[in-house]
Amino acid sequence: MGETLFFDYIPAAKLDESRKRRLRAIVAAAEPVDWEDRGYESAQDCRDEMVTAVEYLDKLPTKETLVIVFPEAAYPVVVTGGMASCDPPTEAYEKFNVLWHVVGLIEQLAIWAKEDRRPKDDDDSGGER
Repeated sequence: MGETLFFDYIPAAKLDESRKRRLRAIVAAAEPVDWEDRGYESAQDCRDEMVTAVEYLDKLPTKETLVIVFPEAAYPVVVTGGMASCDPPTEAYEKFNVLWHVVGLIEQLAIWAKEDRRPKDDDDSGGER
């Protein structure tokens, strides 16, 4: 059996403690969906994996991820992937896949990634120098 190229991504948002708390709250409020079909023994096992996936974000970037900034895109993304025949190609791929199943989490990361990309107005002088 041959290998297949797999890749996944998430919005590349900077995470401070306030944002991390917000992500944890999103996970706490999330209802695990299709947890049996995804191989979990219980909804709680699925929720525990969601929490682990959010905590994994603290490790980014890693040697198995790459931040890509497309000039015309709304925000940069963190990409991972690789060749695999049955197991996930990277730990990051596995975690990103879990995050996509948390309703509202990717959307929140996208909002923050857009905010982070927006130019900061560091000049408070009203344009005068």
